Amino acid sequence: MYDIFEKPWGLLVLAFVTLLVVQIIYVFSQKGRWWHFMLPVVVAILAFGLDLIVKTDLEKIKCLLKTAIEAAEQENVTKISTLISPDYKDPVHSSKDRLISYCRRRLRGEVINKNTLLNSEIEISAPEATVLFKALTKFDEESVVSDYGQGFMLIKMRLRLVRGQNEEWLIVGSEILEINNRQVGWGQIR
Repeated sequence: MYDIFEKPWGLLVLAFVTLLVVQIIYVFSQKGRWWHFMLPVVVAILAFGLDLIVKTDLEKIKCLLKTAIEAAEQENVTKISTLISPDYKDPVHSSKDRLISYCRRRLRGEVINKNTLLNSEIEISAPEATVLFKALTKFDEESVVSDYGQGFMLIKMRLRLVRGQNEEWLIVGSEILEINNRQVGWGQIR
């Protein structure tokens, strides 16, 4: 079924069709009124208004992913913590607290220079979702990682999300799938 909240352009097409119908009625029946031409304008305003007002699950998940990547770049563990569900669990970190303490250890000092999201695939089956994404992380030249001859890493991850009580999406699990196109897991990057 067509979802006008995911794709409001359908309402713009409807506005155009309404304009054509109003013009035909106006030309052939001589009973058209000036205010009939306001109908397509109202439909077009409704389309843009819905797009601005209603935030879909897809938009919320994309916002969460963008926020997570920016928070890691800024080494803002507090912000990362707000994106993680209290029920978080992955193969290495058995709780949210363990993941956050891991982040505090790893994101100390000026480690990350720039994070860039390259692509993402989002599958939503409410109240859960899965995000598969690739990001390019450029490290600071003075960081420990750069000392190993790696100024950047191409990271592929999978995030499991769940919709919280306030309709916001939270991360309940994560897997590191690849680093620089080599298969790895959480256990290998201690």
